[in-house]
Amino acid sequence: IEKHCILCVDEMSLKAHLFYNVSRDEIIGFEDTGSEKCSKLAKSALVIMARSIAGNWKLPVCYCFIETSCRSNVLKDIIFNIIIKLRTCGATVHALVSDMGSNFIQLSRELGISTQNSTFLVDKEEVFYIFDTPHLIKATRNNLLKYNFEFNNKKASWADI
Repeated sequence: IEKHCILCVDEMSLKAHLFYNVSRDEIIGFEDTGSEKCSKLAKSALVIMARSIAGNWKLPVCYCFIETSCRSNVLKDIIFNIIIKLRTCGATVHALVSDMGSNFIQLSRELGISTQNSTFLVDKEEVFYIFDTPHLIKATRNNLLKYNFEFNNKKASWADI
């Protein structure tokens, strides 16, 4: 079985709603990251999926209900725990892919990611941090609409496209 994979992480908006789960005697719909619960209504979900690099499988490995956006320190704990658990199952996580949400940018900074360093360590093993390419293209387009880019004393603008 192909066990080389990447982790894809994203957040999505939810309609805030409370639901009473009779079988668990629990109210669902508050912020719940698995390790922390609070009384804030969840308006977003954090979803993490493991996806094969060369094979044809993908597996949701985590979802959490969050108020608006998952804090970077909580993200880091969740992601590290998932990588460690996947390793105990025999999987190798080679990369983490996220969009450019402010919490993911903060996470990348906390992990030491920069233009000179694209990896972080989980128990002495390297994992690449990759920003989602479609989001990078969209961000580039949006910035070109607002600003000119200057590189090697040459300017590029939206008009050049």
